[in-house]
Amino acid sequence: MRAIVLVPLLVAAGCGKPDVKFECLMNGHGSGHCSFTNSGTSAGALCGYIRVTKLEDNSFENSSTFCSGEVKRQSTTKVEFTIPKVGSMCASDGTKSWMDVCDFQFRETTRD
Repeated sequence: MRAIVLVPLLVAAGCGKPDVKFECLMNGHGSGHCSFTNSGTSAGALCGYIRVTKLEDNSFENSSTFCSGEVKRQSTTKVEFTIPKVGSMCASDGTKSWMDVCDFQFRETTRD
């Protein structure tokens, strides 16, 4: 009787779903990192890139695509990135922050 009860429990434990969320920070020189946190019940991953958009004319620069790698359930991993042209693209006259000149966002992509 115990074996019958244990088998479904073992199967259910391996059938969870990942729930990977991201939070990204970047400075005005284009260096930053994304933290990927998995609050799901199984391992998962996210891939994507950072897009920096100049608000004045909608011109943009993208980072290379990067992935979180496998994020185990109930854990967090951090990935660093750099977008070299951001410093000059988002420069202001000194009266504004670079965040008043540009916006950035993580854009999710599919894994290759």
